[in-house]
Amino acid sequence: MLGVGSSISSVVENKYNISLNGTSDYINIDSFTQHADLANGMAWSLAVWFKGNGNATSGAHTNMLFSAHSSDASNRLRIGIDADGTKGVYYADAQADQGGIGDVDLDDGNWHLVVISRPSGLDQQVTVYIDGATAGTVANTEVLWDNDLAFASIGQEYDPAGGGTSIATDFFGGEIAQVAFWKTELLRYDVTSIYSAGRNADLNTPQTEYQEHAEIIGYWKMGDGSFDDRVNGVIQNQANPGFGSELLINNSFDELGNELITNGDFSTSGDVTTSSFSLGWKISASDNLGVSIVNNQLLLSRPVGENTDYGRAYATNGVNSINVKPSDHSGKVFKLEFEIVAKTGTPTLRWYNNGYITFSDTTLGKKTIYFTSSTNRLVVFLQEHEGSSITLDNISLKEVDPNGKWTLGADWSIEDGELKANTPGGTVATAQVVDGFTAGKTYKLSFDVPTVTQGFFRAYAYVGSSGTFTKILQTPNRETGRYETIFEFGGSDKTFRFYGSPSGGDLAIGSINNASLKQINDTAGIVTGATFVADN
Repeated sequence: MLGVGSSISSVVENKYNISLNGTSDYINIDSFTQHADLANGMAWSLAVWFKGNGNATSGAHTNMLFSAHSSDASNRLRIGIDADGTKGVYYADAQADQGGIGDVDLDDGNWHLVVISRPSGLDQQVTVYIDGATAGTVANTEVLWDNDLAFASIGQEYDPAGGGTSIATDFFGGEIAQVAFWKTELLRYDVTSIYSAGRNADLNTPQTEYQEHAEIIGYWKMGDGSFDDRVNGVIQNQANPGFGSELLINNSFDELGNELITNGDFSTSGDVTTSSFSLGWKISASDNLGVSIVNNQLLLSRPVGENTDYGRAYATNGVNSINVKPSDHSGKVFKLEFEIVAKTGTPTLRWYNNGYITFSDTTLGKKTIYFTSSTNRLVVFLQEHEGSSITLDNISLKEVDPNGKWTLGADWSIEDGELKANTPGGTVATAQVVDGFTAGKTYKLSFDVPTVTQGFFRAYAYVGSSGTFTKILQTPNRETGRYETIFEFGGSDKTFRFYGSPSGGDLAIGSINNASLKQINDTAGIVTGATFVADN
């Protein structure tokens, strides 16, 4: 028979609960206080599945399951275990205060369900249910949801500490399986159905006698909900689980701009000449002995005996030679690709970078080069070895990170879908300005370190009420892997940065990819100190 003081132990599946030590552990759900549906005089209900650890602090209001407070820590709602006298449930709001509801020991090591239910209207009576049955009532209740509500917690409450500050106190010790909050009054048959279904039932799903699932606005499943993060201590509100949109644009570091090369596959027929720009390529008068398009490929040669003429071709935009110069592309990274399809003799392939630079690899196959626009860089290919030739195809030039969201510091680059710290010198920092940051909101950062040969990486952002630029994550020295953390953004400066940091005096050499920065959906719970334990 279901009734006051009875307990059940049905387990639907192997799941997790949150374990609170009774002295310092709790779950912060402050963001829930700003929920748009909270209003004075509203109908509401709260359900908590819990198991005390047998060490409840003596007193009527010293073991809180759920609480809400104003910005100065004035009481708005407190629900907990009464461990004094006849014991039972303790309930208090902005104008009611009553303990001993149910006259039953709720710290006996068994699982219990407490439900508080209130109809709409001012000064209404609250009904308290314990383990599926009516345990008592509280008259003339009012939470004042609209009056400067700022704090909400699972497992503790706040007391004023002077000077406008507050202190956490009156901690619950034991396990909590789930907490749910409805914007409606639950009736007796709803409560009985919820209790009969057990502590592992999904309250987002209707039951025979329970049909109020659509009225849930707060639902924390203590590690078993969608997007719950037991590693970082995030308990998502199952009424709205998940994350906001991705804030790191080009977070996979593989976005490329438009193609800058015209006719890079040489599919347009005709020879390269000194006067024609229609093919997207041109040569100078001294080059035309050794340059031609053959079989839709670019042939660069230097005949035997030609001491001054080179096989040299310039890419054009139809009028002028392409020049990714700093005045137009300062600090931009470009990706140059081409394919060597044939060669004769011992060709030397070079291209222009404020002076010609030699490609060391002239083996057949596809080649990829990344470079930063720091000097004049014409797109020119030159084969200078007398009596040799080289044939190129599928030439492509595209800007990396075309939206310019990543500002690269010294010795950083974006290559092959990775953000790379290339050399152990300079400032080795890269900055990302994130437009989506909102002060007071909680965010999750994650990224992979696929390679690191020395040093380590750090991530920085502005956090806290003062907006201090603070390290939010540091990877272990020379260790690859997936790293993640959560933090609360503060201040108005929306800069986010990665740093390559030294170990033993050597700055980081390695790479980052698959970075992600997303706001955790409002009303998620943030765990302080508590641990997740398997249900039993």
